[in-house]
Amino acid sequence: MRKVLFLWSILMVAIGCDTSDDNDSAVSPCSVDKQGFTMEAVGLTPENYYLDDSQMVVEYVTGHPDGPYYHIYSLQSPQVDFYTFGVNSGDQTTIGQNFNSTNGSFFSFMGSPLPSNNNFVVQTISSGSNIGDHIQIEMQGYIPGGEGGSGVDAKIFLCVTIDKLNTLANHAYITDGSNLKIYDISNPIAPNLVQTITAPTSYYVETVADIAYVGHFDAIQPFVSYVHIASPPSAYIMGTVAKGSNYARLTDVQEVNGYTYLSDEYRGLHIIHHMFNTQSRFSTSDAMSMGRIDNLFFLVDQNNGLHSYDVATANNPVSSNVSNTADLDLSSYPYSNGSFHSRIATYGNQHIIAASMADSKLKKFNSNTLSLSDEINIGGYTTALAVAGTKAIVSMRPSPDAPLQSSYDGIKLIELTSMGILDSKSLQNASGVAINGDYVYATDSNGLHIYQIQNNNLVFIRTISGGFGNYIALDN
Repeated sequence: MRKVLFLWSILMVAIGCDTSDDNDSAVSPCSVDKQGFTMEAVGLTPENYYLDDSQMVVEYVTGHPDGPYYHIYSLQSPQVDFYTFGVNSGDQTTIGQNFNSTNGSFFSFMGSPLPSNNNFVVQTISSGSNIGDHIQIEMQGYIPGGEGGSGVDAKIFLCVTIDKLNTLANHAYITDGSNLKIYDISNPIAPNLVQTITAPTSYYVETVADIAYVGHFDAIQPFVSYVHIASPPSAYIMGTVAKGSNYARLTDVQEVNGYTYLSDEYRGLHIIHHMFNTQSRFSTSDAMSMGRIDNLFFLVDQNNGLHSYDVATANNPVSSNVSNTADLDLSSYPYSNGSFHSRIATYGNQHIIAASMADSKLKKFNSNTLSLSDEINIGGYTTALAVAGTKAIVSMRPSPDAPLQSSYDGIKLIELTSMGILDSKSLQNASGVAINGDYVYATDSNGLHIYQIQNNNLVFIRTISGGFGNYIALDN
């Protein structure tokens, strides 16, 4: 029995209990519309726990071929992941070993799913589909007692509030050095090519609203092509910006309150507004990658390292005077159809930065102080980085040029709460990566490869051949 209680206490920490909450622990959070859970078991006193919302995320996700689902996960270690297709009041599912509609629900703790003999039943008592909606889920089954211990039949009453809405992508956009290829991925495991647009030396692509921003590598090609994608099968190039003294090589795109920021490997940061037909250069420091949390904008450039701006007034960023130049490599290494440089993605209230050339590490930074909080050796030089939930995918490849000839070539799946490598897949000149729900799309010289994340493993689904893949972006 004590080992069961110990497992419960670990679970309490893992999904972010707020120990400072002044609510009476004798009161069930479900009875007072608070976030938390109650655990009941034969022979044990019921325990009530209130949750710290800053340490957990509750998503309502649509666009999956098997229907919408809830995803509840922690932003701290230990790792907890819970998925369920039971999004309607009265839905009943069971917890299986994989996230699929066969069982309907999936629960893992510290990277391991509940044992298959648990026979845990999940009942959705109240549901919702909007931010702020309060949902209640009851789970009943057998909780093992841990190593050498006896388990108990238990009930868990979980009450949480939806704080994020996600929609899986309908289209993927892939540059191949000659074209921009647009795929319909409404069925995520069966992409269908719906449009090909000529785009010589295209290497980078990102989407913002109804525009795909395509970067070209060769000096005689545009700095960026604006592709209108409101109707992807009828997409077309609506405009271009030529290279020159002000524009050189596109590295990243970020939407900021109606404006679009473009980072430039050799010219700095550009701010554009399509409706007003305005373009300006805000910074001249060679820029690599960008991130954003609310009205704080984060830029990695060669002069200032990782630094932040207040962008409440989007066309006039104001420096926060907080930066970090010591803990990341600020070098940039171009190659025949791309470039190695630091890449940033947001993770809760933290930043993940990949492609530290000096030590081949993935690093975690605090968003307020920009100080380094954790890191892991990934063994290669990054070409793309994608983050979703508590997981990151990094694509890496070697360069034919010194000093980057030695690198892992492929993708690696990383758990961000514990900063551990979960799985890897070798590819040939890996270049791009994107996450779409529990599916991973990776591009290399052989085309588009599709994997599904199952039990923290990358399970191969299929390859779509038909040309080199440089970079990939999804609908946003």
